[in-house]
Amino acid sequence: MKTPHYNWHKLKLEWIQGGHRTLADFAAAVKVPHSTVRKRAAREHWIQKGMEAQQKSAERAEQKFIEAAADKIARVKLKHVNLGNMLQAKGVRSLEQIDMLDGTQAITAIRAGVDIERKGLGLDEREQQPGGTTNNVQNNFTVEVKNLAVIDAGARQLIVERLRKAVQS
Repeated sequence: MKTPHYNWHKLKLEWIQGGHRTLADFAAAVKVPHSTVRKRAAREHWIQKGMEAQQKSAERAEQKFIEAAADKIARVKLKHVNLGNMLQAKGVRSLEQIDMLDGTQAITAIRAGVDIERKGLGLDEREQQPGGTTNNVQNNFTVEVKNLAVIDAGARQLIVERLRKAVQS
């Protein structure tokens, strides 16, 4: 009686790719005696190689998931940055067109835009300094207006120019 010849390379790859719970299930599916498959698998470490292949596959799937999540986060952050920039620009345009007594809404829109932009860029409002102290991180320009009624036209123009520079940088 002739000894059957099997394509062991092909069978090994099929086992490693998965889909069978046990070597006995695999042997039955490929119509090779279980004892023959078991001996070859033990000699060539099929089970270990199958587990390694599954681990690598799981790691690749996890990496793809992480990359997809990072892309989504980046798109959301970009959307927030754009929204913040739009609010800042609208605030500057409004500030140019209104009397300084009514400028609080424009300044509020600019501040909100800056806050949204900073959050979208992942910038913290507070930054740890050497020695353990914490200071507020300042933007390039901060507008502090306590009494808008006393600001004259020259000061108003200076604020508008500085706000434009802050929005552009």
